[in-house]
Amino acid sequence: MPPKQSKRKEPVHPSRAEDPNKKAAKKARKEAQVKEAMALLSDGKASSSSSGGLTTKKAVKRILKYFLTRTRHAATGQEGKNLLLTFLIHAWEKDKLKDVLKNIPCAAMWYDKNEKANLAKVSTPEVAEKIIDAVKSACPDSAKDMVGEIVAPDGYEQPVIQVVKNDQLTINDELFDHPVKFYVGQMFVLKDCLKSMFGLRYGEIEFGGVTKAAWYVEIKEVNDPAIEDWVEDHGWRVNVTDLRDDGDDDDDDDVDGE
Repeated sequence: MPPKQSKRKEPVHPSRAEDPNKKAAKKARKEAQVKEAMALLSDGKASSSSSGGLTTKKAVKRILKYFLTRTRHAATGQEGKNLLLTFLIHAWEKDKLKDVLKNIPCAAMWYDKNEKANLAKVSTPEVAEKIIDAVKSACPDSAKDMVGEIVAPDGYEQPVIQVVKNDQLTINDELFDHPVKFYVGQMFVLKDCLKSMFGLRYGEIEFGGVTKAAWYVEIKEVNDPAIEDWVEDHGWRVNVTDLRDDGDDDDDDDVDGE
């Protein structure tokens, strides 16, 4: 068996050899181009240009819109009484929304996969404004790109509650012998916040010869008129009837339920 012949490299002609300095310069240029492109992409300022075969695309700023409309019945298509807040945020901040409704009277908030937007059913434009403020505070990245306006749609009717103040009341068949006030009207969305923030309770109230379930609280300096001020600040109209011996009757409307 003939011995293996080793392959011999042909000598490179000096004219064909790559200058080490040029090779290093070429590598340095490529590295610089990559670094430049990465820097542009990271700060959202990439431009649509081509340099040395490396193309970068201009980053488009996403506008996150928010607006207020009416709720609409899914089956009939008819408009409802409630308002619907629609808003967008950046996807990476979605987990920050879990606490934005704390102490805000909102019926419900959810993400609509079809609309690819966050929706909240609210009773007043003021509540919608407070939700947007809370979202911007919780989601600083999104806040910079959020654009919109909260305007009550045509035909909007402000919700109303009535407050009746008494020196004493019969509640749950027992005489409550302290100044007390009870609330009737459009309380459905308000009740949870008022319960946790001001200690409102629910019971059977005897008033004017009629027994009716209502929310009530003992009148104290810390909650009178703080509760009514808070409710008005969230967009409700508050009618107050003060029947205490030293009270001023602020409203002559008849007390009616929801």
